[in-house]
Amino acid sequence: MIKFILCVSLSLLPMVAFSVQDVSIFRLIVEPEKYENKTVRVKGYLDIAVDTALFVNEDFARMNDIPSSIPVNDASQDASMTVSCYERNVSIVGVIRRSGNHFKIDSIQRVLELSQNKYCWIDTVVAPSKRPKDNG
Repeated sequence: MIKFILCVSLSLLPMVAFSVQDVSIFRLIVEPEKYENKTVRVKGYLDIAVDTALFVNEDFARMNDIPSSIPVNDASQDASMTVSCYERNVSIVGVIRRSGNHFKIDSIQRVLELSQNKYCWIDTVVAPSKRPKDNG
């Protein structure tokens, strides 16, 4: 019986480790520490202010309202994620990481352009077996 429970627990570990949590951008801006090192899906307007950032909406991006945004780390070659997806309403799947006293969306796995309901960028470096399981 103990072996069975242990096997079931271990088989569920990858699902827990790679699950994606839906988070509102407002919640992420107010309480980023709550999501530190967690994979999240968050919607917003991707733009380039000082750096690439996800804003609450296009109006806040146009005003360069940095407190209404969260930085996005584009680690893609040639900034292809930013080039392909900026100035769009998007849904980003990535990991929230601390950077000094601030937080950012890092390890971006995919970016969905909401108006077209299609991906404008997908990380092709992350092995499919290591990608988190989600519904969209």
